[in-house]
Amino acid sequence: KVGRENGADPVDFQISQRADFFEEEVGLETTLKRPIVNTRDEPHADPQKYRRLHVIVGDANLCEVATFLKVGTTAIVLALNLQSPWPVLKGVSWSVLPLVAGLFVLVEALDHTGVIAALSGLVHAEVARSGAAAPWSAGLVVALASNLMNNLPVGLIAGSVVGADQLPSQVTGAMLIGVDLGPNLSVTGSLATILWLVVLRREGLDVGTWRFLRLGAIVMPPALVLAILVLRA
Repeated sequence: KVGRENGADPVDFQISQRADFFEEEVGLETTLKRPIVNTRDEPHADPQKYRRLHVIVGDANLCEVATFLKVGTTAIVLALNLQSPWPVLKGVSWSVLPLVAGLFVLVEALDHTGVIAALSGLVHAEVARSGAAAPWSAGLVVALASNLMNNLPVGLIAGSVVGADQLPSQVTGAMLIGVDLGPNLSVTGSLATILWLVVLRREGLDVGTWRFLRLGAIVMPPALVLAILVLRA
């Protein structure tokens, strides 16, 4: 029976019973011009969250030997195509990892010592006192703090403060703007800036701290003010 359905000549032995029936590498069909990989986007779940990649090359083999051969051959092909991970690992900025770990330790320490709870109280007191001016003060303070501490811990702290109690949406939005735009002032503002500067130095481009600060002082404050203005509009 093997090899008869697609018009090919019969053979005495064949490892894969489905190999004869694939005619394309990639395609939308499943019966005519059957492909190895079916690209029809037909998720069997929420299409806003999931996509479907239908790979139809596998055989439902009951024979253990055939299954071992199939899996082993696939593993060999994948191993031949794999590249050594060392070039990628060499390109990782390992010196940044202790910095990131230290930032998370700092936030955890502030939480355990009650500093975040105190900050939450100060924010609520400022909202009650200043009212309409609260988004401005929240956005500016968070923006400046992002440059002093890095926006990663400041974002975590701000998230904890917001999560501790309900704040007005404009204050929450202003804090988010401060975390996002504030770090553009200095090289210490965000982890992304630090990583990009490391990459630029590897390419022979050196952007100094003062040069970055001068440009950031021109760009960041107007962007921050305009963003908060739009938020309050």
